Amino acid sequence: MRILAAISGFVERALAEWREVRLNELVFGEKDLALLAALALAGVALVALVLRSVNARRPGHGHVVLPAMLDSWVRQ
Repeated sequence: MRILAAISGFVERALAEWREVRLNELVFGEKDLALLAALALAGVALVALVLRSVNARRPGHGHVVLPAMLDSWVRQ
């Protein structure tokens, strides 16, 4: 029971600390780098979508093909 009480106390203290945090008081040292990384990720996603749409226009692309061995098994 002491373990559950200790865990409960820890969770209550952690929640109390998070309630006291204000977003305008936070200081982000690498804000510019994080913004650049987010923009790069969005750019890579956009390029991937464009490439996927270009490749999807080829006929027969993405179809499921069964191996020829299945035909020989059926004949037996």
